[in-house]
Parts: sequence; C-alpha cells; structure tokens
Amino acid sequence: MDPNFVNPNQGNFALNIGSQCIGAGQFGYCMGAISSSVRPKMPTNLQINNTYPSLNVQLTWTNPTQNTNGTTIPSITAVKIYRNDELIATLTGQTPGGAGQYNDAVPIQGDNRYRVLAATTIDGLYAFTREMWIGPSITALPSGPDTYGYQAYDHTDGPELPVYQWVEISADSGGLGTAVPFTTDDSTFVYALPFTFNYYGIGYDQLSIGANGWVAPGSVIGDDYSNSAIPNSDGPQRMIAAYWEDLSPQRTNSGRVWYWYDAANHRYIVEWNHVEQWAPLGSFETFQVILYDPDFYPTSTGDGRIKVQYKDMSAAVQNEGTVGIENSEETIGIQYKFDGAYDMHAVAVSNHTALLYTTPTSIPPVDVTLTPVNPPIVIPAQGGTFSFNAQLTNTGASPASFDAWIMQYTPGGTWEGPLLGPVDLTVPAGITISRLRQQNVPGSAAPGVYIYRGYVGAYVTSVKWDSSSFQYTKSTTADGGTAMGNWDNWGESFASFENVCAVDLKTPSGFSLERNRPNPFNPTTAISYQLPADSRVSVTVYNLSGRMVANLVEGWQPAGAHEVTFDGSKLSSGQYFVRLQAGDFTAVQKMVLVK
Repeated sequence: MDPNFVNPNQGNFALNIGSQCIGAGQFGYCMGAISSSVRPKMPTNLQINNTYPSLNVQLTWTNPTQNTNGTTIPSITAVKIYRNDELIATLTGQTPGGAGQYNDAVPIQGDNRYRVLAATTIDGLYAFTREMWIGPSITALPSGPDTYGYQAYDHTDGPELPVYQWVEISADSGGLGTAVPFTTDDSTFVYALPFTFNYYGIGYDQLSIGANGWVAPGSVIGDDYSNSAIPNSDGPQRMIAAYWEDLSPQRTNSGRVWYWYDAANHRYIVEWNHVEQWAPLGSFETFQVILYDPDFYPTSTGDGRIKVQYKDMSAAVQNEGTVGIENSEETIGIQYKFDGAYDMHAVAVSNHTALLYTTPTSIPPVDVTLTPVNPPIVIPAQGGTFSFNAQLTNTGASPASFDAWIMQYTPGGTWEGPLLGPVDLTVPAGITISRLRQQNVPGSAAPGVYIYRGYVGAYVTSVKWDSSSFQYTKSTTADGGTAMGNWDNWGESFASFENVCAVDLKTPSGFSLERNRPNPFNPTTAISYQLPADSRVSVTVYNLSGRMVANLVEGWQPAGAHEVTFDGSKLSSGQYFVRLQAGDFTAVQKMVLVK
C-alpha cells in the first residue's frame, strides 16, 4: 500500500487486481487492468472549506505527478467530483502537479461526503474520500417559527444559544420563593404579575400556575393531568408547557412549587422543585420557568421572552410529557416535544439544559415619511381629496420585509383605519421608494383636525418600527364642489414595486435573494432576486428532507431584478427552502407554508 495514501475508511479499502476493481468503503469502481507495481498516487492536500451559514463549499487539492513506483504520469484525462455517491462535476484540462479547485453549492445543510477521482490515460482511476459536516446539523436550527413569530431555541441554536444558569428560589433549597399551596391533585392558582407580560400580542397582569408543570399568562381555571399535543384545544389555554405531565406536588413525599419576583433582574420565576410524577412512582422532576419583563428585555413584537431550565429530570421524561407553547385560542404554537417524539430541530431535554421561547429581538432600520403635496390641507364640508407622497427607505445592509399602512386620529379621539394597506413589501438594502397617493375625505366625516399617520412594521402584531404623520382639517364650510362619499385611497401602486426596482436596479451591485412575500404564505408566494450580470440561474425549492419539490427557474437571465411565483397548493404545510444559484453565487431562504 502506498505510504502516502490516507484512507478515512481504513479497513474497508480493497484493491482487487484480479477483478480490476478498486474501492474505498462503500464505493467500488472497476477499470482496465492495472499493474500492482504501477499505481498513480492520489491527489494530495485535499482541503474542504465551508463557513456557516454559507452553503458554498470549496474543495482544493494538488493533482498527482508520479505513480507509486516513481514513473511520471504523462497526463490526466479528467478529475471527477462526487458528493454522497453522486457525480456532480467532471473537470477537464487538469494537469499533473497542477492545483485543482471546485466550488460546490450544497442544496441543503446536512452531512455531505466528497470524493475526488483523477483519471489517467494509463492508470485508470484512483479514489479517496473525505467526510465533512456542511453547516449545522438539523438540530442546530431553532424550532419554529410558528405563524405568529415565536421560535424555540435550545443550547445548540444560534444566534440565541441559551445558557443554563439555574436560579434557586425554593426555600427548601435556600431560595427566597413563596410556596404555591397545592394540597389537592390537578389544581391551579392565579397570582398577580409585577409587570405586564405580553404573550402572542396580548398583555397580561396575572399568571396561572398549574400543578402539572405549566404556567399560563392571565387567569386560567382548571388543570388537566392528561397531556396532549399542542397547539390543541385540549388542556389549559395560553399554556407555557415547561413539562406538562401528571405531577403530584400535593404528596407528602414530593417537593413543592415556588414563585418569586426577581426585581433586580426584572424577571418572574416559577420552580417545580423535586416534584414527583403520579406514575411512575419515584420519578422526580426539577425545572423552572422564567418570564422576562418586556420593558427591559425588548423584542420586535413587544412580546415577552420565556426561558425554561431543566435541573434534575428523571428518565421518564424521554417518553412522557409535553414541552412547548401555544396562544390563547390554542391554534398557534410550538410543540418542542410530545411524549417520546421531539421536533426535528430539537435536542433532548436533559439535566442542566435550557430552552428560550422568543420572537425576533432586532428591528430592521426602515423609515417612513409622509409629506402632503399642498399644505395646509383644508377639506370643505361636502368632502374632498388631498395628495401626499409616501416614502419608504431601507437604510440597512440587507433586504427588509415589512408591512406598511396608514391610520388616522379623529377629532372624536379615536383611531380609524387602515386607510391604506397593510401592504406587504420587501425593500432591498439602501433603497428608497416613493409613491404619490390621493386620499378621499367624505362629507360625512366630522369637522375638526385629523392626524394622518403612516407606519412600517408588523401589522398583525401592531408592532411599529417607524411612523410619520401630518395634519389636515375638515371644515364646516362648503365650497360648492362635488360631494365625496367614501374614504378611498388611490394612486401609484405599491404592487408594482418589483417592476420599479427592476428599472432602479438595472445593474445591481451584487447578487441577492430576497425574503419571499408573503411569509408565511398560502398557497402562493413571490420570490425576488437580483443579478448584477447576465447569469445562468437556477431557482429551486426543497423540503426539510432535502428533496427538491419545485424547479422554478433554469437557464440564462439578464442582469437586473427578477421575480418568480411559487405555488404550494399541492404541498403540505411546513417549512421549505428556496435556493438561488447564479453562476458561483448561492443563497438560501426559509419559507413557511401554512394551510
């Protein structure tokens, strides 16, 4: 055996001269007869480089120059690149001793093996294998998001990477907490919260604590010892299921449940300390829930962050119990674990681990400016129309997806609208768009001063990233013009935004794949991308198993902004990945189909 040969599948490598086959591990290739004393050396110095979250992989190596007996290799017919048993490239023009390089755009993150085979006119094939993990494993991605925006992060999931830092509040273990007086099985107690905790867009000043391993913002009466999947109409509403299972803190041999407000750190903690399961007997669980005050731990939606920590859990946890969250209607949520089944992104609940449930914490730098065309605006008694410019600017370094809408504050002291929108937009980095719009004011509108205000943000959760406003007055005096009877708003369309961008960005500065809109979607969504030069383009969609479910674009396209529609009507609900490859550029975005 060539002493320079390094085989990661050592022990499985076989050289069979009689059958003219050479194999490494599970790979076997037959060739013309070769001499056992004249074999080409393998390509050397193979390097496989990849930096998460990029899906681009670079392979580099040095082609062989000699056979193992020292004779010179006169030529290399081709170098073939394999990924996971599949031939993905055949490189010609390779020279002995020359540097070889191949860049691969991996279709989805996972475990990928690469081989490089150098074919010579005399000696046939010589193979070697290198294995590498491209990107994180599937468990290194957070669970979710649900359709509201909550995600569940375990200790392997970036960027949150929650750290286990136990806060002992049980007085039985030296803590400062107060015991919840559970004296009967399957009972619930409701306590006042020292701060307003926002959960799925609703603020709560109370917290319900259930004996069976859950808490719920607001007042929830009744418990359920029989855990089920979530979200589900079974079980308590608004459940934060730290470990929902039939627990028995009322037993004399069991530990107790405690609560405590950590004012210094603006967090409210509930702990189940050595609480025994109803069955199997002798299974004791210690875990805690931490609710963070949204005023001190802000998120983009205004919702509170929730941390669950597991200190000492029995072996029964792996086969029993529900872990996750759900909204008040029990229609939206994240199931991290149900009995013995974990979410595909989840790691097992174990001692000294933590979970973090949160909506996004960052707010993209998007500005809105509303400017009246002819101020001051006075609308006559019979109604009228005014014009204004709506300008939206993404000052960030990456594309921003958001809603834009307009409301108004009436002389009667109430907010009305939306008069425009919500419009779902994706604006590339550094781009400003402007639209001229007109607003009707009907004769039935009350006289007085109105505040006309535009917003950008997340409309469904009422999270406002930025706003801009101006005033107009509805007069008590008519001017003889035509009466207006509605609140119509019209003008330059936001729906044509992508076409306008194609003109504004005729030669983009770089490749980019924008976030699809809408997202989540049902059943269609628009996928936009930018090309700085004429390129061969492939736009494909994959499911979580890495199987391609749609090939949307395949071929040459000119430089500029492009858009394609993906129809998921024949697919099931879940997460999908759209992949853009344009030349050597590759990008991937996650999409959520909700039916």
